[in-house]
Amino acid sequence: MGTPITIENIEQVLKDRVAELLEEPEYKTDFNSDVYALDADGNPIVKVAAANVSLEYDLWEGMRNPASIGCYPAGMPEFWEYYAHRRKRNIDETGRYSIFQIPRSYESASKEYNRAVIISVMLPFSHNLIKTYARPILKRGEAKPYAFKKTYDKVNRIINKAVTRAAVDLMNAENVVIPLDDDTVKSISREIIPASRQGASHGPCKDVNVPQKSIAVLVGLGQLGISRMLFCDEMSGGEIVRYTGPLRSIVIFDKDRLETDGRGGVIYPTQAWREFLFRLTDFTDIDPEIDRFRFCSYLGENGNGCSQCVQYCPSGAQPSSAPGKNGKYPEEVAKQSYRFFNDKLQFDFARCLEDRGQMASMIPEWACARCITICAASGIRKEFPAANYRRKTAELASAQ
Repeated sequence: MGTPITIENIEQVLKDRVAELLEEPEYKTDFNSDVYALDADGNPIVKVAAANVSLEYDLWEGMRNPASIGCYPAGMPEFWEYYAHRRKRNIDETGRYSIFQIPRSYESASKEYNRAVIISVMLPFSHNLIKTYARPILKRGEAKPYAFKKTYDKVNRIINKAVTRAAVDLMNAENVVIPLDDDTVKSISREIIPASRQGASHGPCKDVNVPQKSIAVLVGLGQLGISRMLFCDEMSGGEIVRYTGPLRSIVIFDKDRLETDGRGGVIYPTQAWREFLFRLTDFTDIDPEIDRFRFCSYLGENGNGCSQCVQYCPSGAQPSSAPGKNGKYPEEVAKQSYRFFNDKLQFDFARCLEDRGQMASMIPEWACARCITICAASGIRKEFPAANYRRKTAELASAQ
């Protein structure tokens, strides 16, 4: 038997793998404690959330706009098809030997496995790093983008490797474990998704078809702000701590019973939970009851909410994608009907990418990251969601 699928156990496995990697020569000489967030004992912090679903569950029903995903996101059938394509065998699904190597169908997987567990993982940036990068920006100066880009690449390297190693720890003879690191998600798009459903044909700013932010939203790891960037707030020692960092996922097909009561911290994404998420990520919905659970404080009382990500956006993408504090879009945005999907505005990725792409074509180590670092460094925090969002998640993401 492998490691039991609970949030506590998964988190410990990932922490162990991160700590293990940081002792290896390849990483030890290239990392320091100013790169990633640490707990009180000086150990790397890893944020984990997970959901379990039946194999017939549609991950992306209704989520395309609220979770900022493209038109053809990979779901459970594509994850399985990738695994089956890589693990072909010369025995067909009836048990007969064949001269061919035959991938197992998703239908056969649905008969063998009772559920799929979707795990989202964040390795948060250190708060010192965020503040150091954001400080000159807040003073209307210029931060050193190459410093942040170098650190961003380092943290991505470590979470990629940690997720693949953790996947090995979670394997047993009765399950299938797929780590969704960078290489795997690229392979899923390249090998499983038709070319007509990739890149520009897939949706805005989507080079791959595995939306890591959307997975994190669905399983309750964090929330999207008005910036469409993901972060999570938690209470720690009487203070609100904001975490943000690169995201990866792990998918497990196993024979365990589908849990619908949140046992072990693994939620079941009910329809009530999904509807709550749709409203939570729609900043034209200014219902006070919904807003009180938002980490993002863009919609503040009496129109006095936080808007730093919008104010400090150099490309203009954020201002052209945000509704006013009354929940209505400015006239020049509202008339751009081509940017709306199901009456919801798509983020202005074109303007964001144009600005970043032009700079990166001249300076390979260029990074912008102003929206997320300004938010993490000085965005307005709200105590209620930091203290109560997990409770709300448990309440709604349960079939009982």
